[in-house]
Amino acid sequence: MTLAFWIMKIAATTLGETAGDLFAQTLELGYFLTTIALFLIFVVTLVVQLRSSHYNPFFYWTVILSTSMAGTTTSDFMNRDASVKYLSGGATSLGWGPQGLGMGCPTGAAILISILLVVLAVWKATGTTFQIRVTPAARCS
Repeated sequence: MTLAFWIMKIAATTLGETAGDLFAQTLELGYFLTTIALFLIFVVTLVVQLRSSHYNPFFYWTVILSTSMAGTTTSDFMNRDASVKYLSGGATSLGWGPQGLGMGCPTGAAILISILLVVLAVWKATGTTFQIRVTPAARCS
């Protein structure tokens, strides 16, 4: 089962990158609108998962997929250069809104690592633990 989990996780992450580029580039929404849209999808799937009264694999993997889509598209939006010289085929724009903040990967990674470290520090400071509750019906015999 562990191998199947990691295969599904890699597929979801890869699909997240592909879906972000599909909306931003192929459908020409641009990274600004795509980031907003995929982040909203993530919020909806997360709310559905958290409101579920029991473990539902479909909801779980939908959140994993939407996390990958929102995360990779947000990273693309932060890191990519907004310059016209990076657009293909002589295009002058790609979708609505800014196409990238042009921070570059080192700056984008530093910001994201900083956010992650702050969240982990706050989590540790609160003393909250990560607990998985198994209901009697879900236990294996």
